[in-house]
Amino acid sequence: AIFSMNFFSDAFPTTIGGLSNLLSLKLNDNRFDGEIIEEMYSLSSLKELALHNNFLKGGISDSIGTMTSIETFTAYNNKRGDRPGLEGNLPTSIGSLKRCGYFDVADNSLTGNIPTEVGEMSWLEYGYFNDNQFEGDIPVQLAKLEWIRNLNFRDNDLQGEVANALCNSGAEIEVDCTVACSCCADYDCDEDDTYDDQF
Repeated sequence: AIFSMNFFSDAFPTTIGGLSNLLSLKLNDNRFDGEIIEEMYSLSSLKELALHNNFLKGGISDSIGTMTSIETFTAYNNKRGDRPGLEGNLPTSIGSLKRCGYFDVADNSLTGNIPTEVGEMSWLEYGYFNDNQFEGDIPVQLAKLEWIRNLNFRDNDLQGEVANALCNSGAEIEVDCTVACSCCADYDCDEDDTYDDQF
């Protein structure tokens, strides 16, 4: 079902939960300004969910872990104007999204650590976590992602270093100078930059 690039606004209708056999739901590029409703997470057959370029608020529920058929999840760029976009921690239940190859939550106000369970998203190829407020280290568990091609962590509050095991994955990895990295793309930082930015 494609409802993208319209002028739909307000909250998502709860009747979405009745579309149990839906495979694709594109609600991107509208003016929705409510939360991701629980009924949406109940769409167990859904392979693609596009929520980007709206004005969504609230958090991502633990219930996202029930969407085990999801292959593409995009909720980027909901932080627009004075709207903070999606907030709160990224739930550890995303580790259950084994089939998800494309996961994009960039340009929101998500906080907390990058869950180690991202490393359990077996088919993940593209992961975009940039332009949020994530903190802590980039989990070494992400090195378990056999198919990973690109990981973007820029413009967060992350620190530490990218583990050699993750570098050895061959993925293109993007981080800020607050994170030490020997293999990252466009990484124009020296040791002094990395140290100074952390303190």
